[in-house]
Amino acid sequence: MKLSFLPRLPFAFLIVLLDQATLAVEVTFQVDLSIQKSKGRFVSSEDIIEVRGPFNGWSGGTELEQDAINSSIYSLPVEVADGEGAFVDYKFVIVDSANVVVWETEVGDGQDNRSFEQQAADHTLPVVFFDNLSVDPGAGVDVTFQVDMAARIQDELFDRESDYVSVRGPFNNWLGNDPMVPIAAGSSVYEGTAKVEFILPGSVVPYKFIINSAEWENGDNREFELANKVQIVPLRFFDDIEPIVLLPLGVLRISPVIDSSFTLAWDSVEAVLQGSTDLEEGWSDVTDAEGQTEVTLSTDLAPMLFFRLAQP
Repeated sequence: MKLSFLPRLPFAFLIVLLDQATLAVEVTFQVDLSIQKSKGRFVSSEDIIEVRGPFNGWSGGTELEQDAINSSIYSLPVEVADGEGAFVDYKFVIVDSANVVVWETEVGDGQDNRSFEQQAADHTLPVVFFDNLSVDPGAGVDVTFQVDMAARIQDELFDRESDYVSVRGPFNNWLGNDPMVPIAAGSSVYEGTAKVEFILPGSVVPYKFIINSAEWENGDNREFELANKVQIVPLRFFDDIEPIVLLPLGVLRISPVIDSSFTLAWDSVEAVLQGSTDLEEGWSDVTDAEGQTEVTLSTDLAPMLFFRLAQP
């Protein structure tokens, strides 16, 4: 009798595929858009609502469907392959008729994103309000932002004539380009006012300043607590870098030449005496002048033609 056997490798490979497939479970996401609709932020006949997370590469394609009974609730089952007990981040996203994407802001429990714990079987997440906005926030609050560009101007990294600074946050979908303006002619302090809508007073609102719509401030987002009336956010330096304060160094006095020497005198021991033979070649510290307020130089030994006082 001749016996035949199935190859072992393909069979083992099939088992692996089946084992991986069992990891995916169906998670149903639900969101309430009643406030967004009442404020005109979501128009059901024109806009769509999506859920995004690592399960779809934080991209589109997961459009939620309107509930047949409650027209303000939208839901969608999505296959999520993370194992049981894993915490999965996600957010809801409005995509309007002009294809502008509006993300929820910081809506998670102590973090930016929402999160749920993956179960072993199919499960449905509780209904949540978009942006956690469950009541009408009213007509919005006018908030004035201020930023001091002094350090940037001092370091020649911000040109008053050609550069501009603006503020961004969830109140303008992190896309605002309206230039802030100096509070007075020649001032390094710039200000701009934005209407903060769709956020309840008392909420913590993130924001950041940006130069020329390209250079963001470093570090984490700034934050302020939204009041229920017109407010001014405290003044901040761009990147929280303060300018170097140039203190008056006094007058540099030069004596007449006597016996082929002359004396330079000044008032502050903190000042650094520097000299140059050519203004275009740069400056160097004068020898033996550090910590002094007077120095005598020989006209024969001092080739320097120009002198100045500088900050240490």
